[in-house]
Amino acid sequence: MNHTLSSPRFIQESDIARFHMWMETRGWRFSDYSLDPMSIDYSVRHADGRDKLLCWDTDISDWERTVNMPHHLLQMYGGLGVVSNNTPLPLCETCGHHQDCWQGNEHRKPLDQDNIHWSHVSLPWIGTKYNTFRIAVIGINPYEAGGLEFYPKLIPQAREEMASGKIKVTFNHPGYAGTVLWHRIGLYTSQTILNFVNDDDPLTFPDLSHVDAYDWIAFTNHVKCSPIGDRSQPSKAMWENCHSILKKELGILAPKIMIVLGTGDNFHYLNKNVLDETPSLLDETKSVRLYAGKLHSKTIGIINVPHPAAPGRGASHQISRDLEMLLFKHAAKLQYMLHLPRPRL
Repeated sequence: MNHTLSSPRFIQESDIARFHMWMETRGWRFSDYSLDPMSIDYSVRHADGRDKLLCWDTDISDWERTVNMPHHLLQMYGGLGVVSNNTPLPLCETCGHHQDCWQGNEHRKPLDQDNIHWSHVSLPWIGTKYNTFRIAVIGINPYEAGGLEFYPKLIPQAREEMASGKIKVTFNHPGYAGTVLWHRIGLYTSQTILNFVNDDDPLTFPDLSHVDAYDWIAFTNHVKCSPIGDRSQPSKAMWENCHSILKKELGILAPKIMIVLGTGDNFHYLNKNVLDETPSLLDETKSVRLYAGKLHSKTIGIINVPHPAAPGRGASHQISRDLEMLLFKHAAKLQYMLHLPRPRL
């Protein structure tokens, strides 16, 4: 028996053959092998019968997250010359802007055998439920770290430590005081998600921990390079030029909401070089600003918060309270404006 099911929302014509092949490994059989990328529905059946139809959307999401987005990201990195045959190359020597970015900072290049991976571009973290709301968090840079699979390996480690009750994540490194970055990202994104879920049932109250919030988001950095020393602070030229990678990454991730960590350079250069135009301020508090902007000709919501590492600013509970207040006031407007779903957790 065949069933008509929705096609992927973000599929491109060049992806369809790979999509069909991958879905067939999951047991799907296509009755209509149309290669029309604009088709709305597929007529399909599953080897395990009707009950398996519930897995269609899950399988599509897995394909998008584990196969399609990484495929296009690696293609894009390859086109920029910073990855070759899926092998990362030193950004400080191969990026088209490397001479400008590292002028006067040659001594900070991470090219020694012990830190060469710091010089490699890192694939974004993409959570298993990212396609639901498409919330992307934008950090500053990897801070004396890196590697192509850095975040897909690092974030599960951070989640494991936070699940044990830690707020400061140390990655089990002796002598490292730890960072609240991963806790704050989880906290801010869980607050955001909870304002968009269906809570109509009076007998239940949706809850989402800061650990589980990572399933719903993507994470990447604005600046891809990680200089040695000085808290790995990027040079001004790095801020000016790194949009050449970030904007293409965001074109592939296609976020509907961006949470930007940092009210200084990170937001300034995102506004200047990445967004299509200056975003419109919807509302603000002392610590949090909410915007509507355009990215690749599509409307997005932008939440700008202080970076968790900002001295005296990133660790304040006031940020969380301000964020909750703004989201409570504007969640319905954002949901309508961005065409967000309203699922149950």
